Amino acid sequence: MNKLEFLRRKRHDTLFNDDGLINIENTDIPDRFIKYLIDIFTTLIDIEWRWNLLIFFSGFVLTWLVFAVYFFLLCYLHGDLNETVKSDWTPCAENVQSFSAAVLFSIETMSTIGYGYRYVTESCPGAYIGVLVQSVIGAALQFALAGLVVAKIRRAKKRSITVIFSQYACVTKEDLNLRLVIRVGDIRKSDVIGAHARGFLIRKAFSKRGEPIPVQYFSVDFQSEGGGNILFLPWPTYIIHVINDQSPLYMFSKDDIEHENFELVVILEGVASTLGKTFQARKSYHPYEIKWGHRLSPLDVTTDSQERHIVDYEYFNDTFPVDTPECSAQELEGKGEGSSRSSSPKPSSNRRRSSCFEQLSIFRHRRSITDTGLGADFEDDDDENDDDDGVHSEPSVASEK
Repeated sequence: MNKLEFLRRKRHDTLFNDDGLINIENTDIPDRFIKYLIDIFTTLIDIEWRWNLLIFFSGFVLTWLVFAVYFFLLCYLHGDLNETVKSDWTPCAENVQSFSAAVLFSIETMSTIGYGYRYVTESCPGAYIGVLVQSVIGAALQFALAGLVVAKIRRAKKRSITVIFSQYACVTKEDLNLRLVIRVGDIRKSDVIGAHARGFLIRKAFSKRGEPIPVQYFSVDFQSEGGGNILFLPWPTYIIHVINDQSPLYMFSKDDIEHENFELVVILEGVASTLGKTFQARKSYHPYEIKWGHRLSPLDVTTDSQERHIVDYEYFNDTFPVDTPECSAQELEGKGEGSSRSSSPKPSSNRRRSSCFEQLSIFRHRRSITDTGLGADFEDDDDENDDDDGVHSEPSVASEK
C-alpha cells in the first residue's frame, strides 16, 4: 500500500470528514444532559428525525396512559365499576367499565375526535376538569410537534449539499505570486446571497517548551476572481488565496506540502434566497489533495437554442500541470527565514530547498486564471519578452481538449 492510499484510508481520523462535518465527539462533560434539557428547543432541532418521532410518540402514549389511569381511578372511587349500582346512578363517565375503556376515552379526549358511546357527566367535577387539562396538554403537544417539523424543514442545513468544491486545490504562480486556487459551483438555480469564503489551516504542533499542541490553526483568506469577497455562484468560479507574507503557507514549498500533516478547511457562507436562512458549506483538504504546479481544467460552455448558457461539469475536478516554481513564496521573494512573521507556521523538517531562480526562466506569466469565458483565458503577459528569452511553451492539456 503506497503512502497516498494509506492517507486516504486514514481520512476518518481527521478533524473533518468528506462532507465537511466535524469529526469530533466531546465526552465527560459535567451536567451535559441538563444543559441540553435547558435548551430543549435547540436540542430537538439538532437531533435526528427518528429521535424526534420517538420522543413525541412516547409523549402522546404516556399522556394517554396517565389520563387513562386518572379516569379509571376516578370511576373506581366514585363507584361506577360496582355492578350492583342503582338504575338511576349517574357515573362520572358513561360506559367506562374497564381500564381498556378508560384508555379509549383518554384517546378520544386528547385527539378531539368527538364523543359518542363514552362521555363525561356533570356528576363528577374531577371528570370534566381532567378533560379540560388533557385537552390543553394535547393541543400543546400537537403545536410543539408542528412547530418542530416546520423549524427542521426550514433549516438550510441540506442546502450546502448542492454547493460543490473541486476535489483538489491547486497551487500555481499568477501575477508574480503563488496562489492557492479552489473551484466552487452551485448546481441549484436559486441564488446564494452574499456568498463569501474563508478558511483555516489546522495542524498539530509543539510549543517552545516541547509540549504538544493538539490543534493549531491559522486563518486563510480567500477572495473571488475579481479580487473581492462576494462570490458569483450561479457560474462556476474560483476562490483564490494569495500566498504572501500574511499567508500561513508562506514558508511552505512543494516538498513541504507533500510531507506535512495538516488540514485546510474551506468554509463557504451565504444566505439561501428561497429560505432566507444562513448556511455553511465546508470542504476539508489534506496534503495529498493539494496539487502543486497544477491548474483546474477549463469547463465547456455552450449556448442552446433558447440562448441559455450550458456549463458542462465533466471536467470540474480535472487538473493539468503547468510550469510553477517548487520553492516557497518566501524563497521566491528572496527573503530569509528571519524576515517571516513569528505567527506563521514553519515546516516541521528542514529539507533541502530547490532553487526558485532556476525555474523562473521557464515560467509563463498569465493575466487571468479564469476558464469560463467571463475573462481572459491563459494569455501571455508579454509575447515579446517570451520571444527574447527564447522560451516557447507547449500547448496545455486544456487547449488540446
